[in-house]
Amino acid sequence: MFLIILTEITFFSCAPALYLPSKNDSEQSGISQDSLKIGRTLYINNCSSCHNLHLPQQYTKQNWDTILIIMKIKAKIDERKLNLIKNYLLVKSKK
Repeated sequence: MFLIILTEITFFSCAPALYLPSKNDSEQSGISQDSLKIGRTLYINNCSSCHNLHLPQQYTKQNWDTILIIMKIKAKIDERKLNLIKNYLLVKSKK
């Protein structure tokens, strides 16, 4: 029971820390706000099932590219979903 509670705390404490895409994020990136929101949801749903989520700003765009190539294979994520996740992460990644 303790492990279940600890897992839920970890998941729910990290997900809210992830940025919610704003209209400004959409305008600056040229990616629709809806697509960025879908990317966020896919990131949470696909990646948190195996490990803690990382904030987008923890890595550079280059780091995320490498990580996502590896995780696409491990998590069996199709190209469309991967691109949505990638777009979400890259908007706020380290420069």
